[in-house]
Amino acid sequence: MRMGRDEALDLLRKWLAEGTLLRCNFDLLVFAATLRARVRDVAPDRLELLSDDATSEVVLPLRPDFEFGYGEPAPRSVDAQDSVCGLVILLSPSGPGLDPDAVLLTEIPPD
Repeated sequence: MRMGRDEALDLLRKWLAEGTLLRCNFDLLVFAATLRARVRDVAPDRLELLSDDATSEVVLPLRPDFEFGYGEPAPRSVDAQDSVCGLVILLSPSGPGLDPDAVLLTEIPPD
């Protein structure tokens, strides 16, 4: 389900203010990666994530052509039972027959 850019930025700012721990799944054509992180900074054109152990950082430019939507962890994901709905950032065009590059950010509920 799609969400507007402003709504996505509002959610990212909420996570920043609350210090929410996130599972960050990067599913790109050339590689995939997962890390646990918190939003460090968010601007209309940039998202900064800091790893949970504060040793690594990811900076993602939020280009005007990126699309946003609501996301859920994959049912077979190891941590699917520990995560709740979140935000999908589509980095490349989506549509029939296309597997877009995407970033999925899901909240990890506190213990």
